[in-house]
Amino acid sequence: MTTRRCFIAGNWKMNKTVTESLALARELRGLVSMVRHVDIAVAPTFPALHPVAKALEDSNIQVAGQHCHAEASGAFTGE
Repeated sequence: MTTRRCFIAGNWKMNKTVTESLALARELRGLVSMVRHVDIAVAPTFPALHPVAKALEDSNIQVAGQHCHAEASGAFTGE
């Protein structure tokens, strides 16, 4: 019997600026740096995708992309 690892992901939808996303990513990196028994990922807004990915390089946090939406901000990720 194979045991599945727990997976926690945060989808920021379209609710953070690049500056806010970087601050959250850096804070999260420090808070979960010692976690090894859970897979962790974040899905920042599209404009913050690359900066957040760079900020989380060599960490235990994966970065995911998400679909876009025409609104300026909010709980949207596309169709």
